[in-house]
Amino acid sequence: MNGKKDFSTYSDHILILGWRAQRTKRILELILADKKRHQRKIILCVERDMSHPFPQMLDVEFAKLESFSNQDELARIAMGQASSIIVDGENDEMTLSMALSASSHAAKQAHISAYFHEESKAELLRAHCPNVECASSRHAEILVRTMQSPGASILHEQLFSTLDEATLYCLTLEDSPEMTVGDVFQPLREKHGMTLMAIADDEKGAGFKLNPSMDTQLHAGQVLHYIAHERVRKHEINWVDVLLSKMDV
Repeated sequence: MNGKKDFSTYSDHILILGWRAQRTKRILELILADKKRHQRKIILCVERDMSHPFPQMLDVEFAKLESFSNQDELARIAMGQASSIIVDGENDEMTLSMALSASSHAAKQAHISAYFHEESKAELLRAHCPNVECASSRHAEILVRTMQSPGASILHEQLFSTLDEATLYCLTLEDSPEMTVGDVFQPLREKHGMTLMAIADDEKGAGFKLNPSMDTQLHAGQVLHYIAHERVRKHEINWVDVLLSKMDV
């Protein structure tokens, strides 16, 4: 409850760095609402003088740190063994500082996400820490889209919420037969309730293609971004069966 527990033996866990009251609660609710997620432990990490704000969330641990740059404290939350890290400070300066620390001390394969209000801060972090995925406020873009396409704001909110029916997920292609987007688009929709939205060459988003053409080749290592009512795991898809169902059509 007081945030003094030692988590140094943890691995493959999620770290939430920073405290934003209602937004932090929302982040945790959205993570926990994904019923088919990997059951990783979550550690909420703060510098504030406070006790565990969400003791009712049994999968959420709490750590109060002296500093996000203190090596001993980072070892206590097992920063180097975490699989995913979300950075969301009280302001952009705090987020930048925490993200720089996470970028330096996290494992190479860890996925780090940081949110900024100012795009300039996001650009600065992208330039110096390519292993951090930066998001920033897109108020202007959303306002224009809602003006030109009424209802777009509802679509935007639902696509990113695990609390409201269908939402966005992704999976990484491993060994699979030679195939194109057109070969799998309709079978994935019919057999698994998945609507393929985009593809990327890796988890960092390299070569990202939204609404790829049907003749786009798919290969191992690519990431498929799709809409579905729940997450579909890689082992649930038999790509040979998917291709055969396409041939039957």
